Amino acid sequence: MKSMIILLMSALLILNFTGAVMGASVEPMQINLKTGSAEVECGQVGTFDHAYKVDNPAENGVYNAGSGETITISNSDGYTFDWSVTPYPLGAVLVKAGSEKSCPGGDYLVYSYSDSSSDTNLGAPCDKQISHVTFCWNEGPVNVPEFPTLAFPVMMLVFVGALALFLKPKNP
Repeated sequence: MKSMIILLMSALLILNFTGAVMGASVEPMQINLKTGSAEVECGQVGTFDHAYKVDNPAENGVYNAGSGETITISNSDGYTFDWSVTPYPLGAVLVKAGSEKSCPGGDYLVYSYSDSSSDTNLGAPCDKQISHVTFCWNEGPVNVPEFPTLAFPVMMLVFVGALALFLKPKNP
């Protein structure tokens, strides 16, 4: 009974940290922007030192964006995608809808961040296929993993260790 309670508590802690690691998406703003270079697009939503445009429907891959920035796009199906960056956090991600028809309210979704290094499930307005994605950032402090990012692997090790102790055969 005691071992079952410890296992359940460990599982709850892991689930709690898993949610934190996944990260929460910000609420995007739908607007019209003048389509152009990455610098032109980012300049319309804020002041950024650097900009990089992925001129495809957010295809999975690793993109060397200059100034030492590496952008990774994953889990893309052409309609939604996840991203992560190193070493500098992003200030904004602009997702442009495909051009088959205009989208009421604007053809861009602007995801504004306060120095984020990853997010999940970004998409274009009106659930359209993505035309292109523009990433905007400033050089600043290098990303340091947040507490949940470090805590999750530690909790997994604790869980595996506890599991090994409780599943170890008893001596007769």
